[in-house]
Amino acid sequence: MKSEGGEVISTHVQAKQNQQVNLKIVPATGYFLANLSVKLQSGGRDVSTRITVDGQDNMYHSFLMPAGNVVVTATFEKTASNQNIFIFRAKYGEVVSHVLHADPGQQVNLETRVKDGFTNAELDELYVFNEKGKRLTIKTIMDPTEGLVYYFFMEGERAYVFNTFKLPEEPTAISRLQADEEAGDTYDLSGRKVDTSVRLPKGVYIRNGKKIVLK
Repeated sequence: MKSEGGEVISTHVQAKQNQQVNLKIVPATGYFLANLSVKLQSGGRDVSTRITVDGQDNMYHSFLMPAGNVVVTATFEKTASNQNIFIFRAKYGEVVSHVLHADPGQQVNLETRVKDGFTNAELDELYVFNEKGKRLTIKTIMDPTEGLVYYFFMEGERAYVFNTFKLPEEPTAISRLQADEEAGDTYDLSGRKVDTSVRLPKGVYIRNGKKIVLK
């Protein structure tokens, strides 16, 4: 797929169901990737994409091929004057930088926000690359007013910020818990292991990495 603003190169022209397909993004000079969507050709359902980084720090947008043809759509936008920080627009949420330009060595703070209607969305992936494809280190600080803030130090002439957000899995509602060796241990939200051989009080518990609501 090629346009005035850039090109999306797929590792596959055809793919089998559940086969991973990698999409390499190649913006044209003066443009950057602002948004990328993968949808089923029939019905238009969104296909979930993830950011994949290989052993050479090459970054791809990847998805598992569904049962049906897909349509890949990329939006490239022109860079603003003096802009050298470019942020990908994700679904469910967004990453915001308070500056569009930074000099080498300058700290750049990133704030995460969820979009209207997706208040339970959470940041899933966050990567920063410079113009040479080098992956930059991201650190976090706790700001007393803004909460958790991500930051990196500018290296090179440009920085590209890629991010994805996800919706958490819905808790499983059940009426009682039973001890089951195959089900694994059960913990409360404080991380304490609980004894499922006795009746537990109502609340939320974790088993095998999933939330369980005891009503």
